[in-house]
Amino acid sequence: MTDQPTTAPPVPKNADELADLLESGLQGPQLSQVLDAVESRHGSLRASQMIDSAVAAVTQERNMAQALTDLESALTRAADQLTRAESALHRLTDGDAWHAEYADGTIGRDIAEFLTDAARSVRATIALNQAMQDRS
Repeated sequence: MTDQPTTAPPVPKNADELADLLESGLQGPQLSQVLDAVESRHGSLRASQMIDSAVAAVTQERNMAQALTDLESALTRAADQLTRAESALHRLTDGDAWHAEYADGTIGRDIAEFLTDAARSVRATIALNQAMQDRS
């Protein structure tokens, strides 16, 4: 079995092109070949600057993706927790865990209103976040 020669990617002209290659999963001998070609074409100092900028860009992109995932997850958990709080309050006002202060006083109505407002705000935030991600 003979190894087929692989075509080397083009030599990046700038840090953005190098970042694109890094994000594509380029690694091993091909990555070494590209980095050597960058150094040959641009010189050691410029190549070092390009590599630093490209790595910073890839790192920032990965951090942003993780933060977006974390935000979406946290908002979903917040909505779920508010639903649980509304259910618990319902039990205190009308259910099997009836409590006079919650059922007959203003406390239960106030808490219900705050939970409703919070749930509405979280749903709006989820919608805004989704719209932003759809634009990206």
